[in-house]
Amino acid sequence: MNGKGKVVLAWIIVLILIGAGVWYYLSMPSPAAAPIPVEQDGGIGGEPVQSDIVGTWRSTEDAKFTREFRADGTVVDSYEGEESATVEGKWEFVEEIPDDLPFADAEGAIIRITDEYETYYFRVNDESRYEALSLTYLSGNGVLTFERVQ
Repeated sequence: MNGKGKVVLAWIIVLILIGAGVWYYLSMPSPAAAPIPVEQDGGIGGEPVQSDIVGTWRSTEDAKFTREFRADGTVVDSYEGEESATVEGKWEFVEEIPDDLPFADAEGAIIRITDEYETYYFRVNDESRYEALSLTYLSGNGVLTFERVQ
């Protein structure tokens, strides 16, 4: 093989290695899309609950409504096109809930969301996982269903 052939072969090998590196990088899940687990106590029978709700979720019933659960305990509700509808509050898993709620005997992972207007309690439904989130109002106001955005 002459000198030009060796140079061409070397360039082909370099390009193959670069292509493999790009493919590997693009095939890895992005850090923003990966769920951030948050360990909390308060599951059924006192077992720890593994929460995969940290992230941004879009309502399956109204695509303009999103709820973002942040790892620092902040929750932000937003409505696309209406900045005045953005509400920020705090969220946490709790073991005790007020007895006066219609579903005060709910079992499972219970989340309390407190914003400037009210305090809400939700049960995280068992089917909730990485890509879907279902929350039942313990006040009897129905179920919120979401799909993961981030």
